[in-house]
Amino acid sequence: MNRILIALLALGMVGTAVPAFAGTGESGSSGNCGICSKTTSDNWGTKTGSQLARGAANTGGCWMEMVNQPMKEMKTGTHNPVIGVAKGVGHTCLRLVKGVGEIITSPMPKAKDGSQIATDCPMCMWEA
Repeated sequence: MNRILIALLALGMVGTAVPAFAGTGESGSSGNCGICSKTTSDNWGTKTGSQLARGAANTGGCWMEMVNQPMKEMKTGTHNPVIGVAKGVGHTCLRLVKGVGEIITSPMPKAKDGSQIATDCPMCMWEA
């Protein structure tokens, strides 16, 4: 049990730190950070590494949605903090599931239709 908790803590620390190394001001063709723009690469190693990093960032940084969504709701919309917190909980769960999905599927070949499980990381979340 202790090993599982240590592994989850390490994943959270890595996931929170990954967006810091994503590159400031470096944008791909879709306007995403350096990590997210490389997940569509035709090079398997580049795609796999970037997708694994984005999955770790989404898994470890999912809690940031609990801050981001209430802030967005207070700036626009009804200015209702309860709605912002509810959106934060929903987006946190969704980002966690996307992150775990990307970690699991990172070694698999790129989808032929170009679809991806996630399209952004916590670094991109603050740019929008």
